Amino acid sequence: PLWLDQNIRHALARSPLAGNKAQALAEELDYLGQNPRVHDNDLVAALQTAKGRSIVLPKTAAFAINTTASLGVREALSALPPESVSPRLAEVALFGRGHGGFMLVEGRNHNPTLCDMVSELYATVSTDRLRHLLFDSKLGLREVQIGQGCGSLTMPMTDMRLSAMTAGLTEHLVEELQQPHDHGQIVIGTTEDNHTDTIWIRQTVAAFEVLPIESAKGWTLRISQRVLEMLHSEVAYHPRVETGGVLIGTCNSRLMVVTVVDLLPAPPDSIRSSTRFVLGTSRLQDMIMERHNASGGALFDVGTWHSHLDDQGPSPLDRQTALELGAERPPPAVLLIATPRRYHALMHMGAKS
Repeated sequence: PLWLDQNIRHALARSPLAGNKAQALAEELDYLGQNPRVHDNDLVAALQTAKGRSIVLPKTAAFAINTTASLGVREALSALPPESVSPRLAEVALFGRGHGGFMLVEGRNHNPTLCDMVSELYATVSTDRLRHLLFDSKLGLREVQIGQGCGSLTMPMTDMRLSAMTAGLTEHLVEELQQPHDHGQIVIGTTEDNHTDTIWIRQTVAAFEVLPIESAKGWTLRISQRVLEMLHSEVAYHPRVETGGVLIGTCNSRLMVVTVVDLLPAPPDSIRSSTRFVLGTSRLQDMIMERHNASGGALFDVGTWHSHLDDQGPSPLDRQTALELGAERPPPAVLLIATPRRYHALMHMGAKS
């Protein structure tokens, strides 16, 4: 495997370095019979060119593991087209002062991507302890990754805590390297409250559904399979009328991607008929804000969805609705239509479309 990390902190037992730490670590590993190559330039810039990718992601590597704690690097890796990525991509990071750590491994064919996996992670937080560590206002995952990378100043912890969590993550990573899965994998480790024991949770993430968004050139909609199962269940519950709800997820303007990882049910004052669905408004804004707060501010209302009873695409009314949504609110305002056999996505970008 290939490790992408320019911030080597604890592997070198010597006085402070004035030069390149990655180069110094490579020299240390040379004594163990290893001969790693060092890339000491901007990883994000390198990933945008074929020559740079050949250096950073060589075809001979089975896996490339990002441990930079850089949001920019994760986005650059996720933006790569599948045909330009030979190694499987993974990411390992700590959060909550080392009391939490995660491993993300993308699926085969670069789907789900690392960005997909993080959105899925935010949507599926299952315990109060994990929620506290992830969404801590000072040291949670989202806070330390905004352009800061990893470092003692951004996330202080003892070397004992660092070693304990990284050792467990490395064991899970080695297991994945030896027996890789087809689907994406999320592994989360958290210490118990007021205790050093670590609880590990593994989650499988299937490939996301990827749709082009009409009327928004270059934009794509990525939908978790878990969400599609929820959607299909709602449609099956209302087989003779159109139904719908609210899309919850993230939006990345740099990647031009809207990612859906949850649904909110239609309010009780919604109207369902065989030819039309009208989303109600009773407590809708409260429901959206509650979901936003429960995700630590990571997930937002990114649009609405409704079903069609027949395999017909967007109607003139649907297109007018998408246009009105785009004019009334800032992007994203996706309108997803689910027919018996396929999906359609619309999004008007207001005056910029």
